[in-house]
Amino acid sequence: MTMKLSGFNGVAPRGSGPVAPSVENNPKNNRPGLARAEKRDTVFISQEGSQQSEAARMAKTLAGEIAGADNSEKVARLRASVGNGTYQVASSEVAKAILDGVFA
Repeated sequence: MTMKLSGFNGVAPRGSGPVAPSVENNPKNNRPGLARAEKRDTVFISQEGSQQSEAARMAKTLAGEIAGADNSEKVARLRASVGNGTYQVASSEVAKAILDGVFA
């Protein structure tokens, strides 16, 4: 499959069209009394995008908290019980974990 891109979202590549992209070509920026230095681009973030950003921030925070948790005592107990042969797991829990992995 071949794809040819002649522009992005229907916009011609920079400098290829009859109208050069600039602030002056935006009708919103051509109001009387608007000084050249005051002309600014504006970015709007949708509510969904804002929520996704917040969720990503929260996930990163939680991941940092989990990574920083001190489980060394629990790990030491598990290593000792596995090492001396006293570690036991219910076979029903093993079967459930296997099936959850297969049908996930």
